[in-house]
Amino acid sequence: MRLISLSLLLLASIGYAQDSLIYYHELQFESDLEESYFNELYNGNTENLFEAFYAPYEGDLTLIHNEKHSYQYQVGGIHLIKRPKNQNKYVKKLYDELHERLLRKYEDLVFFDRIFEDGVYNCVTACAIYGLTFEQLGIPYTIKETPTHVYLVAFPGDDQVIIETTDPVNGFQSFSPVFKQQYVSLLEQQKIIDRAELSQGVSAIFNKYYYSSSEVNLVQLAGLQYYNKAVESFNAKKYDLAVTNFEKAFLLYNSDQTRQMLFASLSMVVSGSSYTNDFDVESLGKISRFNMYDITNAEVVGEFGRITQKQLLSNNDTATYSRSYQILMERIPEDSMLQRDISFLYYYERARILYNRAMFDEALPFALKAYESKPESIDSESLLLSCYTDSYRDDEAAQALVRLEKFMVDFPALKRNNRFGAIWSNLYLVNMYDNYLSKNYQKAFEFKKSFEELISQYSNYPYDRRIAGSAYSQVVAYYFRRGQKQSARNALDQGFKYAPGNGELKTRQYMLNR
Repeated sequence: MRLISLSLLLLASIGYAQDSLIYYHELQFESDLEESYFNELYNGNTENLFEAFYAPYEGDLTLIHNEKHSYQYQVGGIHLIKRPKNQNKYVKKLYDELHERLLRKYEDLVFFDRIFEDGVYNCVTACAIYGLTFEQLGIPYTIKETPTHVYLVAFPGDDQVIIETTDPVNGFQSFSPVFKQQYVSLLEQQKIIDRAELSQGVSAIFNKYYYSSSEVNLVQLAGLQYYNKAVESFNAKKYDLAVTNFEKAFLLYNSDQTRQMLFASLSMVVSGSSYTNDFDVESLGKISRFNMYDITNAEVVGEFGRITQKQLLSNNDTATYSRSYQILMERIPEDSMLQRDISFLYYYERARILYNRAMFDEALPFALKAYESKPESIDSESLLLSCYTDSYRDDEAAQALVRLEKFMVDFPALKRNNRFGAIWSNLYLVNMYDNYLSKNYQKAFEFKKSFEELISQYSNYPYDRRIAGSAYSQVVAYYFRRGQKQSARNALDQGFKYAPGNGELKTRQYMLNR
């Protein structure tokens, strides 16, 4: 299925209700070191911000410490610079010193470590250096985010000295002109903009509606590093890596564009998946949370149907199928209609396969779960009764009735089903017959009474008239042997009521009338 479209991105960028889209325990890290630094960022610990900017890539701890020492040495030298009274001149001096000491060459997509490796930087990593330095020097600042760039403003409450660390056009990864044109055309089609507004130009309109101006802090700036890394993977069609890094970017800085690109990445994983690995199943579960994009239950259930077809029906790989089901259920919102639909499909198909292989006892627990998921479903009810009927066929009648009566307590709605009623009524008759034969007359009379009360309450229940004739024939015989002919005749009349024209009862009638 195609889960991503421009129209969905449009709707999401205009406004949405924030729910839990990503959970920390679901993140995947490349190393314990990355997880440690990320955890500090996520929990708001800013003591090791320098080290935390290394989180998006696998770094060596010794190297990181050496580079931090080098950075501290450079900042120490800057700190010795005589501070002029004019704030503009002071910031200009700091700007020149940092570029002279650390920032040598600009490239669009690089990460923090490159500054200390060969002086290569981009707007995000340069802002990180300026921010860290200003923190140490006690200079107030803010970091501003525009559609394609981040930059700093020193002394934001006073002189507002803007520091453009790089070319402001190419600081972030940006969308192609074709994508922007399609997006703006969609805005026009949906009457969100009019023709007069088109005079502003495609880029201006795209930036206005797709992005929102905001300030970011250093933790969020670290999130933008993850965003850039994710975009790099997305452009290389490595959608699994894109998902992994967009998730981390989102938890550090949950901007609209990060959320949109995470959704787009999950969509690409799901739409192209043959579900041969756990990651793809996890992605399906995660994308179900994006209800602001009109993801429907039917679409997700349809994808789980593909999983069912491949793993269970085609490959008969019940272990993998069960694992996929568990993965999905752990990621779908709890107690939702979607969870119920997925559970029903899983348990119904497991029961159906086992039933078709005549593995009735094994099928029954799955059929029960399917019925619990959707008790209103005729299919689940029918399969449950089939599994139950065939699983108790080798039981003694007494044992079968005990099992059935437990069903009555657990699933009272089954009383509406005439097939179930037939099983119930026939078991009373069989137990009635067996107990007369074994001369356990008290129990026999109890089963007789239970049968008659059942049929009185549920007159539409079918039952086997031959069994009824045999059971009531035993009642007639019981009274006849005791010389209680009137009671025998009364029992005979009852028998003909439930089994009209029955041969056994006619024989008893002949014996009584001789």
